[in-house]
Amino acid sequence: MSKRKKQNNPNLVLIMVIIIALLVGISVLIKMNNNKNGETQKADKDVSISQEKIAEYKSDEELEKIKSMNERTRIEYYISNYMKLLEEQNYDKAYSLLNKTYKNNYFKTQKEFEEYCEKNFPIMMNITYDNFERNGEIYVIWITVTDAIRGSKEAGKEINFVVKENTFNDYELSFSKI
Repeated sequence: MSKRKKQNNPNLVLIMVIIIALLVGISVLIKMNNNKNGETQKADKDVSISQEKIAEYKSDEELEKIKSMNERTRIEYYISNYMKLLEEQNYDKAYSLLNKTYKNNYFKTQKEFEEYCEKNFPIMMNITYDNFERNGEIYVIWITVTDAIRGSKEAGKEINFVVKENTFNDYELSFSKI
């Protein structure tokens, strides 16, 4: 029987060595994977920071551009950006720019606003600026909106916008319902 125990011991030792080697190998693979994930997370964070800096730079650049504009050009710029939001169906942002009292009177919910825009504004718009007035802090601008796809086949809709500029590129507005 002692021979049999001695023969099993080398097999047992061999099995133990294989198991230990597998555990060490798995441990090394897990560590390498964690390092790669850490590098990926760091790279993602670096990309995110870079995107934030680019957005900040663009925002600063846009603000400087706006500051250099005269009043009328600046208000037309705001209206153009607003109409672009409607074309892109970015109703959340467009709704947030509406004057609070105006929203309470005409569009109590964003859903009402979205339904109105989808019904009354074309998918692609041409805008003509007709008249411009300033009354203290308030700017009133009259525009004509035509359907860019149908062109002159459809009569333009006249809309007047009331814009209150708090500071450069910080404004609220309302418009006449069509």
